[in-house]
Parts: sequence; C-alpha cells; structure tokens
Amino acid sequence: MGFLWTVLLFRKSLSKLWSLANQYAHEPHGPKKWRETLTREVNMRRQWFSQGMRKSVELGAYRADSTVVTSALVWTLTALDEDKEIETFAARIPGFFDSRVVPDATLAVLPLMSHHSNTDPIFGSRLYDLLKTCIPATSILDEKMRKNRLQICLNCLWYFGRAYDQPGVSQALPSYFPNFLVPEITRRIQAEEDSDVHMIGRCFVALIVNKLAADIDSRTDPISDGELACLSALPGTNGHDVKLLLSQPGAVALMNMISLTFDGIGGLATSKVPSGVLDVVQQTLGILSQARSSQENAEVRLDQPIAIINGSDGTFERILVSRLLDLLNTCMQPTSLTEEVRKGCGGACLKGLWYFGRAFNQLGNSVPLPSYICIAFANPKISNSTGWISDLVTHDIGRCAGALVVNKLAAHINSRNVPANDVLACLSAILGTKSLDVTLLLRHPGAIEFTNMVFLALDDFYFVTIIRTLPSYLLDVIQQTSSTLPSPTAWIERQIATKSDKYECF
Repeated sequence: MGFLWTVLLFRKSLSKLWSLANQYAHEPHGPKKWRETLTREVNMRRQWFSQGMRKSVELGAYRADSTVVTSALVWTLTALDEDKEIETFAARIPGFFDSRVVPDATLAVLPLMSHHSNTDPIFGSRLYDLLKTCIPATSILDEKMRKNRLQICLNCLWYFGRAYDQPGVSQALPSYFPNFLVPEITRRIQAEEDSDVHMIGRCFVALIVNKLAADIDSRTDPISDGELACLSALPGTNGHDVKLLLSQPGAVALMNMISLTFDGIGGLATSKVPSGVLDVVQQTLGILSQARSSQENAEVRLDQPIAIINGSDGTFERILVSRLLDLLNTCMQPTSLTEEVRKGCGGACLKGLWYFGRAFNQLGNSVPLPSYICIAFANPKISNSTGWISDLVTHDIGRCAGALVVNKLAAHINSRNVPANDVLACLSAILGTKSLDVTLLLRHPGAIEFTNMVFLALDDFYFVTIIRTLPSYLLDVIQQTSSTLPSPTAWIERQIATKSDKYECF
C-alpha cells in the first residue's frame, strides 16, 4: 500500500520528468539539463518529506503571486454569509496587510474593495452593512459586542485607507467609499466615548479625505455629490467651503490636517492608549505629512520641534504650519484669486492659526511659542487682515488669533524676562504700536496683558454684534478667546493685591 500511495502521489511529477527526458534527449546539452532538472525535483521531494506535507503546502502558498492569493481570499469571502463570519474575516485583514511572509499583500487585498471584484456583494458593501449594525440607536448588539465590532470595522477600513494612500498605489478610491463618511456615521465616530474607537475612526476619516482630495486634484472630472458630501464631513466645513478650498491645490488636505489635530486626536494621552492604536495614529500622521517636495522637507527642519499631538515627534505639526503659512501667503498676494476664494481659503488659514494659539495657551509656560509663529504675526497683513480682505468675519478670527499669541508671549516673557527681536516685532504688529512702546509696557508686569484685553475689547467685532448676527463658529471663537484671556476685573484685582503685598512689606 505504501508503494502504491507513493507511485500515485508522484505519478504526475514522474510523467513530467519522463516527458522532459524525451525532450532533452534531442538537444545538444540535453543530458546536462536533464541532470539539473532531476536534481531540482529530487531536492524538492526531499524537502517535502523533511518538513511534512502540511508545511510544504504552507510554504507553497507563501510563494504564490498576488493573483493567486486574491483568488483564495475571494473564494473565502464568497463562502461567508452571516455578520459574525464577515466580522471574523475583517478582523484578520490587518494581520494580512502586515504579513511578512505574503509578498505584495497590498496588491492581493485591494481587489476585494474594487467594483470589479468577483464577490457579490463586494467586501466594501459588506463592511458598510456591518458598520451600520454598530450605530447605538439601532444596534441589536450589547454594548461590549457593539464596541468590539465597531473597532474591528474601523480598524479594517483604516488599513484599506492606508493602502490607498501609499505613494506606489495608483488606484483611485472606489466611488462608494464616500458612503463611509455620511453624517450618520461620522457623527457617531466623533461622538464615540471609547477613545480607542474614536481615534481609529478619526484616523480613517482623515486618510479617506486625504486620498479623495488627491484624486480630485489629479483629474479633470468635476466633483460628484457623494464626494462633496464626503469632504464636507470635516468639522466646520460645508459644500460651499469645500468648493472654494478645491480651487487651491492642497487646501483640502491642509484643512484635513488641521481638523485631525484640533478636532480629532489632539488631546489623546499616550500613557492610556494601547500600542496598536498609538501606532495607527503615528502612521496616519506620517502619511498626511508626506513632504510634497525636498524643499518643503528642508524648510520644516529649520525651527524647533513642536508636538501638539501626544505621540507625535513634531514633524507633522511643523509641516502643517509650513503649508498653512504658504497658503495664507498666497491669499495675501495681489493675484488673480477672487474675493470669495481669498475669503474662504484665507479665513480657514487664520482659523488654523487661532487653533495653534489656543493650543499653546493650554500647554502652559513650559512650552514656548515657536519663533515662526512670531515671525508670521510680525507681518502686518496677518496681524491686521483688513489690508487684503474686506470680510469682517475673517478679520475677527485673525484678531482673536493675534490676541491669543500676545497672551502666550506675555506669559512667557514674564517668566524669562528676555524678549527677542522677533517677539517685539510680533507684539508691535498685533497691538498696532511701536516697538519702543512695547518695550516700555514690558517693564511693568501685566501691562501687555491689559493692553491686549483693551485692544481686543475695542476691536470692531464687539460692535459687529450689534449690527448683524454672528456665525455660530465665529461666536465660539470669540467666546473661547475671551475665556482664555484674563478678565479685566480679575486683572485689576490681581494688580491691587500685588500693590497691597508690596505696601505690607514696608
């Protein structure tokens, strides 16, 4: 029986060898080729016996090209029916992407999301249906199972988003992908209390917006309604804003970076985040901050590192500021930009600077304001935007950003007492006074803060509230700015207390 089993097992191989022997017999170097072929086949069979058939089959699968692997995945997917089976399949996808033994894993898995996939329905629609079962208001799952499934879905989708954002991947994002960013789902991701799920979902949204914006920038076809709705999922934007941003290459990607930093994951505490989730965040930052050119990559290294997102090495934030200032400078130049585009893109940049001002005030005196922020606000066109744009809302946002910068600088100067030239120029430009006057104010503790409050209180946006209704986002900016600055009453009380302490010393 053993002999018959061996003969049957190798009958195909022996037939192949016999055919090759006949073929080589009529060639000039036939005997040599025959010996090489025979040696190779014998060594392969010897390896089979030494490793075992199961191990040999596994090694053969590892050496298979991407089309064979794709076919195997497609066959597996067609055999799945229940939600739990799809969930299990989705949970294995990240490990497959990161596999070290499967060559071209990305090329093997991406076809599952294609419109031309052999599965019906395609894997993307199955993931979408699975994701909808995780919405709390309609989910039949208990809370633990719901969160687990939601994290599996978002983690799987993030891996696909990462794959599409790789430089070597030329495939455009499948047209149904914007369905994953409909308000019903994005609102749930933003409101999710589980920080791990929230961060993975927020990173997935950022990758999809980044890829979609790049696809739109590289083609001539108009943006579809679904794509417009997808990009409008960014907090603080709408369809009209997105169309204005799309008129400037890279503007949507820049707003995506700002949104992720300040409305997404900026407050995460790395000590409480699992390493896998932190890795997702760091990889996302790396993808979004891929330098557009070697010149940009060199420029962002010129200043000190800043890290607003915990776990970041500061590169992402520096590139963000660099691109923000580049776009703002374009908006301030006397170019062919329409007033509406100048207002939309310039206002978004000024709000980005306001976000940075708020963040550095929250970080405290131990973290100084980067010098390039001071240099930027030393430009009167940034400090007083009325010189290049007539929109009062945009001017108000810029004024609030300047007030936060002054407040941060004043606190830092009081703690070190050595103002630099760029700091003096920045304070002078924002407060609209001469450097000598600023130097005199700095001699009196608290004088700069008080001047800043007075200038802000006398600015036109306080009178604007009387004659027109403020947009809700501007009202929020004003309120947050006012709450960050010390109130005049508290400042006066502190000064009186300080004077009293001095008198008591005598």
